[in-house]
Amino acid sequence: VEEECEFRCADGGCGYKCDHHIDCADGSDEEGCGTCDIGQFNCTSGDCIDERYRCDGNIDCQFDSSDEEGCVLNCPHDHFKCDNVCIISKRRCDGHVDCVDGSDERNCSLLDICQPNQFSCENGRCIENIYVCDGYPDCANRRDEQDCNCSETTHFNCGNHYCIPLSLKCNGIPDCPDERDESKELCKVTCSPSEHACDNRCLPSSVICDNTPDCLDGSDEANCGCRQDEYSCLSGECILEQHRCDGNHDCPDGSDEVNCPTPEPFRCQPGYEMCRSGDQCYARGQACNGFPDCRDSSDEWNCRTPAPDYPPQPKLRTYPNAQDIKESREVVFQCRDEGPLRAAVRWSRANGLPLPPGSRDNLGRLEMPNIQLEHSGTYICSARGFPSSTPGAQVFVNLNVERHVVLTARPPKACALNEATCANGDCIPKNLVCNGKFDCSDGSDETR
Repeated sequence: VEEECEFRCADGGCGYKCDHHIDCADGSDEEGCGTCDIGQFNCTSGDCIDERYRCDGNIDCQFDSSDEEGCVLNCPHDHFKCDNVCIISKRRCDGHVDCVDGSDERNCSLLDICQPNQFSCENGRCIENIYVCDGYPDCANRRDEQDCNCSETTHFNCGNHYCIPLSLKCNGIPDCPDERDESKELCKVTCSPSEHACDNRCLPSSVICDNTPDCLDGSDEANCGCRQDEYSCLSGECILEQHRCDGNHDCPDGSDEVNCPTPEPFRCQPGYEMCRSGDQCYARGQACNGFPDCRDSSDEWNCRTPAPDYPPQPKLRTYPNAQDIKESREVVFQCRDEGPLRAAVRWSRANGLPLPPGSRDNLGRLEMPNIQLEHSGTYICSARGFPSSTPGAQVFVNLNVERHVVLTARPPKACALNEATCANGDCIPKNLVCNGKFDCSDGSDETR
């Protein structure tokens, strides 16, 4: 019979590979090993472990069991030996394989390893006696819940003396092997007319059709009509009653705006006349007084006294109407309607160009900071709500941005260390630079 050998030497002898002991005459059993320190064991995988863990009955090499191979192993009395490894006896026949060869889970039915205060599942597993006949199977074969005497006050008998706690009966989840604890005959409930029966229980009317399913089958939310504060569209949807006949189509089919009552015509009180628009009134004494009171100005039409042409037109004015300015400065144009309409205005740029970045149009005041050369051109002030063809509804202003030339000539004399040099050669304290005030006579301290 050929001797089992972990490592075969060149001369035919046997040795242990990478155990820090030269067994072969040529030392080949220690070649190609990892760089473990003295006092360490080199696993076949290349890992290093403490030498004292070699042949200690526990596998310490992470990816192999080389630290327990070739060992003569003696296990303690409370351990089980397998694969030259010792495992705690309670792991024997516990339903989980701990030995590589699975020997700890073999022939378990032949063993009686349970303590006096334990119950044998007959598959090698033991459970505490307090878990026997408690209504919850702890053995894989449910043996701990068989042949039990069920107490009718605390348990339900599933048959074959198998018991479950009474609280699990008719809870919507089968617990008996044959599901008899959830049978329709057993769990039939009688609900009042205002209640809904589902899942072997009665639901109050307050949770029916509340858009939240309470039954497992969702039956409490089926065939629900609209609530009292809702309107039922012909297409089946529900909308709030307040949206019925509000002039907007809220139902997908528009049925919420069908057969709506006709609103009464708009009327003015005595002493008032109706504007041409039909939805506004003005006092008779306000007609032809030179000030439009109707939104459409119809109270100032067809007046006999000399008055400006009506309907009145905007009269826009700008201040100024042109500017020449150095680049990087701020530009401000003001526009307003000086006619009787006092129309709101807005600013835009000719040729559809956008206003410069950072621009603000505040009720006709156009503010454009940090103006650049490319922002030169024509800007337009327009009266809102009037077409551009309306006389006086548009005015134009022109902006010319000039390049700012910074003088680079050095002054005849240098400024002090705590001073800054202006472009024109003047000296100012350094703490005055970029403080928001022009301290250099040429303003160069605020343009850097």
